[in-house]
Amino acid sequence: MIIIASDVHVSKSYDHIQSVLPKQIDFLNPNNNLRLLVSRMKKEDTLVMNGDTIDYYYSDYTHYFKKKGNNWEIAKNILKKFKGTVLFNTGNHEFRKMPYNYSIYGLNHMN
Repeated sequence: MIIIASDVHVSKSYDHIQSVLPKQIDFLNPNNNLRLLVSRMKKEDTLVMNGDTIDYYYSDYTHYFKKKGNNWEIAKNILKKFKGTVLFNTGNHEFRKMPYNYSIYGLNHMN
């Protein structure tokens, strides 16, 4: 089976936000959506990541200034559990370096 996933937007920030929110808040964490997809796939499946696999490159502002730690590492850790074929297209978010500044934009635009 060929599965096409687009605009997944994996980001360390989503796991962090989910960890600090009260449990009764229903937060749509894109990382968990990819984890669920991977857990349901079979080895003979092919996954096509059709752009915007990550939300931005560096996983937070600290990592940007140190030039280490990025959201591709998180995506690869999720995807390595899938033993089938993974194909990638790039989107505009793969080229964004910095995370959103939630102190300026807030969380209202996320879900």
